[in-house]
Amino acid sequence: MDREWQAVVALEEGDRLREAGRLPEAAAALQRAVACKEDFVEAIVVWADVLVELGRSREAIPVMERLVNLDPRSCQAHNYLGLVQAKAGCREEAQQSFQRALELEPHFAEALVNLGVLEWEQGQEEEALAHFEQAARLEPGNRELVAELALLYARSGQLQAAIGALREYLAGHPEDAELQAQLAEVLRAVAEKGNGKEG
Repeated sequence: MDREWQAVVALEEGDRLREAGRLPEAAAALQRAVACKEDFVEAIVVWADVLVELGRSREAIPVMERLVNLDPRSCQAHNYLGLVQAKAGCREEAQQSFQRALELEPHFAEALVNLGVLEWEQGQEEEALAHFEQAARLEPGNRELVAELALLYARSGQLQAAIGALREYLAGHPEDAELQAQLAEVLRAVAEKGNGKEG
């Protein structure tokens, strides 16, 4: 059996083991897949993801660095590396990876969101909101992004901005009951603030 075929078989085994909840064995199978075919992108990504699921995020960093080394101009590779670095608590390195992804592709909404989340967690509210706003402009129909942006607006006290983001999305998606409820909650907070019932 040639090495490429061995890599495919090991990836399939890793996927089966992962689905069965046998993560340590899945990680070993995926490691074998990458050993057989060092440029096997799918196996690299899944292996790193399994290591993160196992709570071994620091071990996943050099695995994901392989992906960046395979294609240093891939914005997605840098974004994936940043996610793993953030999970491992390497926030500065994660921020650099997300920024590198954005240097390569300035309109990469996923990297903007990931950078925004990292900034929010570090108390950099203005920077985080700016990145979320930019991502929302790039993907105005992205429901999850609009919901998160509205939540961040509300948490930062920008209730009118939260209302605007939700209303704009709901104008095109009036059937979205969950976001309708989120809008009602923000409107209730504005009414309570107006009545002097701030908590």
